[in-house]
Amino acid sequence: MIPSYNAGLASARRLLPPKPRTAFLILLVLAVLAWPGRSHAKKQLPPRGPNLARPAVCIAPTSAPPQVDGLLTDACWSSAVVVRPFHLSYEGGWPPYRTEAALTYDAANLYVGLRTLDPDRRVHAPLPWPPDRDPSVAELLVDAGMEEAFYKVAVTSAAEVHVTQPMANVVPWRQGVTAAMKPFAGGWVAEFAIPFAAVDLPAPGPTCTWRVNLGWRTPKCVGYSSWAVTHAWFYEPQYYGDLHFGGPHALTAELTEVTAPQPGRNPLKIVLRNRGAAAAECEVLVTLADRTGARVVFQQFVPVPGDGGTDVAADYTLPDGLDDAPPAPSTPGLPS
Repeated sequence: MIPSYNAGLASARRLLPPKPRTAFLILLVLAVLAWPGRSHAKKQLPPRGPNLARPAVCIAPTSAPPQVDGLLTDACWSSAVVVRPFHLSYEGGWPPYRTEAALTYDAANLYVGLRTLDPDRRVHAPLPWPPDRDPSVAELLVDAGMEEAFYKVAVTSAAEVHVTQPMANVVPWRQGVTAAMKPFAGGWVAEFAIPFAAVDLPAPGPTCTWRVNLGWRTPKCVGYSSWAVTHAWFYEPQYYGDLHFGGPHALTAELTEVTAPQPGRNPLKIVLRNRGAAAAECEVLVTLADRTGARVVFQQFVPVPGDGGTDVAADYTLPDGLDDAPPAPSTPGLPS
């Protein structure tokens, strides 16, 4: 079994004035989301595979929306919240390639930029079988709010855009969505724009939450990595992650650096950003889970200044290590 973290920005509250605030962070697979004054663990339906919780992220809006061209060169991406790392869906393991996604929105659209790096062939030799059968695929899925129903848009390395899925309950978009994919030196970039008018879901706001998933499939049709781990196949909306629209004063958390747990010291870096004018205080809680159970490895209250950010070195030490912990490189940020 691959060990997994349970990390969350457990609570966030304003110091001046005392107004509740919450930011969300997913580290590897599991997240604990707590509101001021109480612990709030996210639960899921009984899984058909590993018992993993759903991830969550809080994002902030942009005043300069991007051009959806598959380049991620627009200014909004440098300040967008990034979710990382992705895992092999169905099993929760580390993929041989690194993938991450940046998310932002404006009054009309949700914007997602996904970046994946080619495997390091010095570490991961290409699989001789199965052969490459299809183009690479990046997918964005949104829970439609009905049982096992979802919206889908997928873009391929052959510049094809798909909005249907055989043998799945895909809900048609109410209007067109936009997607693009292009290669760069060392990988691929996919970019999406989803009009809020295209879905029958609540409009973005401080209390609005969508369930979404992001995924990447290789040309061999194996090694499907995703932000939220699913079990039987990728199209299981009950396992999708929570997407919170935090508004212009959002308090956000982002994992900027992660490696697989190893015996000894494990570096872990979290960035908290407070877009509001008033100061905030956050409780950062990191819990690590493996086949033997779960343990809290880091817990600290962290002040975050108004209109500013704070870096948290959430390093921890494992005197006994974890079973079956594979090595994994640090994940770089998206290009700005």
